[in-house]
Amino acid sequence: MKEIRVYLAHYGTTRLFAPQVALIRHFFRYDRATTVLKLVGFVDAPDDAAAEVMRAAWVALGVEPIDLPRNRASYFAISYGLAFQYVYDHYIKHDSHVSVFLENDMFPIDFVDIEKYCEPYKICGDIRFNTAQLPDRMVMFYLGLQIFNHRRMTDKEVFTGLYGHVTCVESGVTHSIDCGGTSYNWLKHADNWKDCKHIPTVGPHDPAYSPFDAPACIVHNVTTDVEHLPEALREGYHPSFRSVNYDNKFLHLERMNNGYMSELETNMKTAWVNDLARRLLATA
Repeated sequence: MKEIRVYLAHYGTTRLFAPQVALIRHFFRYDRATTVLKLVGFVDAPDDAAAEVMRAAWVALGVEPIDLPRNRASYFAISYGLAFQYVYDHYIKHDSHVSVFLENDMFPIDFVDIEKYCEPYKICGDIRFNTAQLPDRMVMFYLGLQIFNHRRMTDKEVFTGLYGHVTCVESGVTHSIDCGGTSYNWLKHADNWKDCKHIPTVGPHDPAYSPFDAPACIVHNVTTDVEHLPEALREGYHPSFRSVNYDNKFLHLERMNNGYMSELETNMKTAWVNDLARRLLATA
């Protein structure tokens, strides 16, 4: 049987395990006669006690836990890039069908046939660039939402998602890059970018937006403009949530579990997504 393997990138808390797992199993569609869905969860924590809590929670949900190296770096972007790279090198790179990599606060919000969604592309994801570096267009994958199509993907040894420095192919100028930025090297290698799907954010911008030629990098955070959320998501939504709607298929809560939000904001957002999950799971 072929496997769709979904990697769930969490750090130090089990807060969003249950809704994320339930929504993935509910909304991901695939050919069940030929394919199985396998969920893999990070055991990534600052100490042994927290790691054991995470591992037990994954097992209780029927998710395969994988241990990540501890104390990688103090800076979040560096640490997250190293976490992704460890999983890519030890797991994703060796998969043979489809791999999905999701950040802790990324959720499917509608039915999506994963096998068809990523065909005929090598990788589907949110492709961004830093406008401060223009005219050098340093395109890169945001590490929170990526779908690897191993039936099409080439140059696997070239792909990385680390934080660091990257030299622009056209200008020869070296730029400082956030986590995920070294994926530029793979995108530019053998023109791989031509065979990738940019998953757009829903907002007031031109729906034909392309990160490969647009003058600005557009990632739309929904605040009071709830019309850019599917109707089922509008109930109880607060502008401070600043969530991102990807293609009406995935919702990114933004800023969860990374220390940027107050406890009150975190609790509000967690309560909202738990209620949202209950309502979405009631869909046929």
